[in-house]
Amino acid sequence: MAANQEGENNGGASTAATMETRQGEEASAAMRLLLVQHDPESGPGTLERPLMADGADLEFWLPFRGEDAPPLVGFAGVLAFGGTANPDED
Repeated sequence: MAANQEGENNGGASTAATMETRQGEEASAAMRLLLVQHDPESGPGTLERPLMADGADLEFWLPFRGEDAPPLVGFAGVLAFGGTANPDED
């Protein structure tokens, strides 16, 4: 009979259980988000609370203050908020 490939190297846990753990770890890491706020008035607004309630780790970058961009390594996503709209200016 063939060796049990599912749980042989992880203390008898099934591959499915191991995958669930890995996906859970990735899910928590996947919640690290960079929020780019180009203007003091254009932040995440009503998005901030639900994102935080769902476990998101929010990091703000405020280029309007002259801050350098953080390295993007480790972020699962970027939310960029625009500045004041001036549709009549070309």
